[in-house]
Amino acid sequence: MRLSVFLPFHNEEENIRSATDAVSHVLTTIREITDFEVIIVNDGSTDRTREIAEEIAAGDPRIRLVHHRLNKGYGAAVMSGIESARFEYVFFTDGDLQFDIGEIKKLLPWVPEYKIIIGFRNPRKDNHLRLLNAFLWNIFIRTVFGLKVRDIDCAFKLFKTEAVSDLPMISGGAMFSAELLIRLKRSGLAFKEVPVKHLPRQLGHSSGAKPHVIMRALKDSWLVYRDLYFKHE
Repeated sequence: MRLSVFLPFHNEEENIRSATDAVSHVLTTIREITDFEVIIVNDGSTDRTREIAEEIAAGDPRIRLVHHRLNKGYGAAVMSGIESARFEYVFFTDGDLQFDIGEIKKLLPWVPEYKIIIGFRNPRKDNHLRLLNAFLWNIFIRTVFGLKVRDIDCAFKLFKTEAVSDLPMISGGAMFSAELLIRLKRSGLAFKEVPVKHLPRQLGHSSGAKPHVIMRALKDSWLVYRDLYFKHE
């Protein structure tokens, strides 16, 4: 298989080099992957993330860069990665080093039987507040949209590129992962869920639990609900 891998980054100057090196190294060791590219999506970082990304790409022709001049949000960064993918399969994970990229080997045996293969963190190594937020968010999405997956926002997903490239996405922030799975489910595609190792964050800071991020996710959830259930009536 030929695989496009992208990593969204926002102010991850402490992690970007290690994360990118880990991805490149692991992909070269997997026999099933005949060719690959690594796409760094810099979502309007204000630290040295862009500068370091350009240094990394200059030393490896398999690494490409996508830059957002301003911070557009997690969903917009993921969408840019999907739109930039050139190969038949696309995989993404976060650049905060909370996932062992080697766990991608657990997803590959389910190709091509499934077009959508998603990881779930087992166990999840986050603080109590993030675990509570995730629990409540999963209940909310399951109740409102009927989406039943173990870990909606797990940033360890493998797709057939054609399945995700033309979805009419609305969300630009934290609602993006849920919307992506909701639309894929409504299109009739089956998911394969696979447990993956999750690690505590060692460097940098997460922005997922900030009030403005949560408020944007709730706003986007209403826009998605309206689009799915009212717009076409």
